[in-house]
Amino acid sequence: MAEGQKKEGNATQNRPSGRKYTRISTHVAHDLAQSFMDVGLEWGNGEKTKIVDLSYRGAAAEVPEHVSLQACQSYPVHIQFSNQDVCEAQVEVMWIKNGLVGLYFEDMDAKAHLLFEKYLKDKLVGAHLRKIEPKYYSHQLTCTYWYQGPSDLQVYLWLNDSKLLVTQVIVLLDDCSFSYNDGDIKVGGVAESSQVQNLYSEGDLSSQKPPEKTDTEILTRVLSVLVQLHTLETELAPVFDTIVERLNEAPSLKQESKNG
Repeated sequence: MAEGQKKEGNATQNRPSGRKYTRISTHVAHDLAQSFMDVGLEWGNGEKTKIVDLSYRGAAAEVPEHVSLQACQSYPVHIQFSNQDVCEAQVEVMWIKNGLVGLYFEDMDAKAHLLFEKYLKDKLVGAHLRKIEPKYYSHQLTCTYWYQGPSDLQVYLWLNDSKLLVTQVIVLLDDCSFSYNDGDIKVGGVAESSQVQNLYSEGDLSSQKPPEKTDTEILTRVLSVLVQLHTLETELAPVFDTIVERLNEAPSLKQESKNG
C-alpha cells in the first residue's frame, strides 16, 4: 500500500476492537539504561521520530514534522531498535493528539515478528510483576521487596536503611539467574530448588548450573525486567549503572556501536 493511501471501507473492520496487547513504555528515567530501551521510526521521507510506547500490534510515537499524517491512512515505516536491528512495517494512523500519533501495525513479515518478540518478551514479563506481601515471606527471606511474575520470574530487592538505594538484587528467570551486591554482579544458570533458600540470604550463584546463555544475553534480559519497576527507578540507579557498564564492555555490543 502506497504511503498515505486511505483504506477502503470501515477502518476498523479487520482490526480487533479494544487493546488486546500490553503496551510497554520505552522511557526510563535512567539515561544509560534508556540507551537499551530506545525504539524509533523512520518514515518514508527519511525523517526519524521516537516511539514512546510499544506492543506487538501498535505504538504511540512522536509526530513527524514533514509527513502529513491523516487518520485511517497507511504509511510504510522502518522500525529501528536500540541494538541496531531494523524491520519494515505498514502502519495505520489511529489518532493524532498532543504531538503524538497512535499507530496500528498492519503488515509485518516474519523478521519483524521475531524482532518484536526479542525486544518485548522480557519487558512484558517485567510489566506483569506483582509485589508479594511480607506476611508471605519465609523466615529466611530478608529482602525489602519480593516480586513474582510470569514464567516463574522471581525478583528480590534489598534497600539500604534509608530505603533510598537498592544494595542487593536477585533475579531468577526461567533459564538463568542474576545477583547484584553493592556493585558486584554475578550471573548463572537455573537455580536448583534446594539452592534457592541460600540465595535469600547469601546471593551466591556459584553453585548453580552453568548458564545456557551468554553474560550479555542474561544482563540484557535482567535489565529489560528491572526497568519495568517504574516506582523504583531512582532506587535502582546503581544497579542500572553497573549492568549498563558491563554491557558496554561486551565485545559484541562494542562492534554493534561501531557499525551503527
